[in-house]
Amino acid sequence: MVVLEGEGLTKVFGGLTAVSDVRFNVHAGEIVGLIGPNGAGKTTLINMISGLCRCDRGTVRFRGRDITSLRPYRIARMGLARTFQIVRPFPRLTVRENVLIGALYGTRAYRTREALARATEVLEFVGLADKMGQRVADVTQADQKRVELAKALATEPTLLLLDEVMAGLNAKEIEDVMRIVLRIRAAGASILMVEHVMKAIVGVSDRVFVMHQGRKIVEGRPAEVLADDRVIAVYLGSRFTKR
Repeated sequence: MVVLEGEGLTKVFGGLTAVSDVRFNVHAGEIVGLIGPNGAGKTTLINMISGLCRCDRGTVRFRGRDITSLRPYRIARMGLARTFQIVRPFPRLTVRENVLIGALYGTRAYRTREALARATEVLEFVGLADKMGQRVADVTQADQKRVELAKALATEPTLLLLDEVMAGLNAKEIEDVMRIVLRIRAAGASILMVEHVMKAIVGVSDRVFVMHQGRKIVEGRPAEVLADDRVIAVYLGSRFTKR
């Protein structure tokens, strides 16, 4: 079953075409990786899917419904959540209060007590239960990344868009987040993941597609895609070897 599909997605900023005629899909229970060089249009595509950026042409369908023109909050309430490449916390609020906001504006009409319980549950899931009472401004960048992920998970999404959730993390932190991503899929959500960490792309993705200069150029299984001469030429620079 296809839970997300884009047909002919195009976005132009002034004279620059950031995304051009991109087609893709994500199936239920699938993790799809999205890779490509900086400026390839990956985040713009995520913004178009999540409603943050209007498409100039094309259609986005989520669970069979056209969501192309919907506002972000309506898309989120339907079960499509996202993280941001640059974390967007409420710095003066605690870790749990940040995640509480996600629970209150998600797919379920929680009362405050229920939403607090949901926030606690999600923070335990991502390994931040011991930091619930700390202000977000006082925790590390790696923990702020987890808070960003927890806020999205608190909405109880069917589909999760991850925009470089592992950027800036060390090797152990990357391994930890990879395990969380696999647990999210095991819990029933599908994932579209923008990432530059190739170890993560190979380690968790079922399929990968590559963007370059706003266009999708390659799609397939991770090992096949990362061995493709076009991907090596425009992005990797050499063949990727899993370590």
